[in-house]
Amino acid sequence: MENRSCIECNLSRLNLGLHDLQRVDLSGANLSDSYLVNVDLSNANLSNSDLSNTYMNGANLSYTKLVETDFEGAELELANFSQAIFVNVNLVGAYLLHASISKEQLNNAKLCKTVLPDASTSYRDC
Repeated sequence: MENRSCIECNLSRLNLGLHDLQRVDLSGANLSDSYLVNVDLSNANLSNSDLSNTYMNGANLSYTKLVETDFEGAELELANFSQAIFVNVNLVGAYLLHASISKEQLNNAKLCKTVLPDASTSYRDC
């Protein structure tokens, strides 16, 4: 199922856990308050999407395009961000314990009351 898209869709408060959403274009989508545990979003486009207050523990976000993406208050424990494109990502209040995320990616994100992979909390942008 190549080239799937749901641009600017309202998918808030849905249970999409364990779903295969690889290569899906979800740019501008509202996924706030959704359950996305262990979802595969690798190679997806989440630019300008609202993922605030989502549960995304164990999510695969590798090679995902994250431009102006809002993860405020999201739970992202054990999430995989390897090779994801980060531009102005909002991680305010996000929980990233044990997540696979690089320093470069964190430098391209807004951090305030953000729990980092090593269990420390960043107040850098408060």
